[in-house]
Amino acid sequence: MKSVMGILSVLLVLSSVFAASNDRDRAMMGALMRMELGGQVVAEAQKMSELKEVAAAAERHRDLLMDVARKKLVEAFPSAEEARPAFAAFVDAVNSKPADYASLRGEVAKADLAQDLSDAGKFLGDVQSWLRLREKGETLPLNAWIARDEKAPKANSSVTKKKKKRNSLRDAEAAPGAFVEAPDDGGSVLGTFSVSRKMRRDKALKDAEAGMAQVADQRRIADDEYNARRQAAATAEAAALQAHAQKLAAVEQQAVVQDQNSWRTRIKGVIATAIGATGSAFLGNVGGRAGEAAANALLR
Repeated sequence: MKSVMGILSVLLVLSSVFAASNDRDRAMMGALMRMELGGQVVAEAQKMSELKEVAAAAERHRDLLMDVARKKLVEAFPSAEEARPAFAAFVDAVNSKPADYASLRGEVAKADLAQDLSDAGKFLGDVQSWLRLREKGETLPLNAWIARDEKAPKANSSVTKKKKKRNSLRDAEAAPGAFVEAPDDGGSVLGTFSVSRKMRRDKALKDAEAGMAQVADQRRIADDEYNARRQAAATAEAAALQAHAQKLAAVEQQAVVQDQNSWRTRIKGVIATAIGATGSAFLGNVGGRAGEAAANALLR
């Protein structure tokens, strides 16, 4: 009986170790594939246009993918320090024998990267649609076109709140100090003069402090009102651009959907390819140091 329990305990331990190892392999494959996907997004965007606006948007999309890859990879390990060498070795292993990881690649693409692939296809489809609109003379910014379906910005309630008017002359007046009777020092004129002079100095100091506080307060109020007006203007402009983008999308709906679906299919096909055939396009021509380059890029 004891021997059976011992065997079961060993099997449970081995099972948990295998499960942890499999989870880490999936996390590392997911990180690698998101890096590939980000590189592919940038590369395809460059093929469509050399505009700086397109390049900047593609790089932002890649950075978002890198952030997700980094977060999920580190979560699978006790620390980033342990994740770095493991990920570097994994990338080198996949790069040298991609066929051995084809099954894992397909599993991760289907289960873990479905949303990332869909978002990448939508992004590239939106870029293509925007370029077509641009050729027709439309001047809508690319960022506004991409963000047209996001939640509409709302004005800050503090922007529209009217501020109470202040009487600057009244507020600048120093509060009357408490009356302090000069001590009776036996009729000493010198003593009375010293006390009077000290009182005048104290009052002058309080007046100066009150004036500086009033100036600082007025400057703060003016800055707050200026920033509030700027924020309100920016919010209104963003809302107007979003409404315009939504109207354009409604008119171009069929073409927009076709662009997005076409790019989703193309992106899935590229990412399904083993890294051995396409790795240099994403990690650079680094030869046997592909794993080290990938780990440095992701866990810098």
